[in-house]
Amino acid sequence: MKYFFTFIVFLTALSATTWFLSSHEQELARLFQPPTQQSRHVPTPLFYQTVGKFPDLEERPLLSSPPTQFTLELALCEDKPCVNQTLEQLEKKSIEAYFTPLNNQGRVVFRIRHGIFASAATAEAAKHSLSQKNVVSSVVEL
Repeated sequence: MKYFFTFIVFLTALSATTWFLSSHEQELARLFQPPTQQSRHVPTPLFYQTVGKFPDLEERPLLSSPPTQFTLELALCEDKPCVNQTLEQLEKKSIEAYFTPLNNQGRVVFRIRHGIFASAATAEAAKHSLSQKNVVSSVVEL
């Protein structure tokens, strides 16, 4: 009985495959036909002498460097509680700030910063407005 059911499953799979192939005969023939002479791409040979040949640096166009940006550094903290406390104090004064970690000789130091500015002049203006809120800061180039 076990072999009978195996045989029935085999016949069902065979008939389904035969039906699929006969109903999709044109698409399969198109997929598996050999490439025509026009569609064949013959690559040009690569000679050893050409490997690694690049134009001199003076001939290559230089990539433009990203524009210089500035930020205001408000504080340095050595641990996360200090960071959280400083950010809370700044938030009470309605000053948005963020922190960035810095690996300083194997120790992590957190820099508390405010804003990203396109020029030193706008950073200086923001520094002046922070000084009116009794917040000491320094302009830092990113």
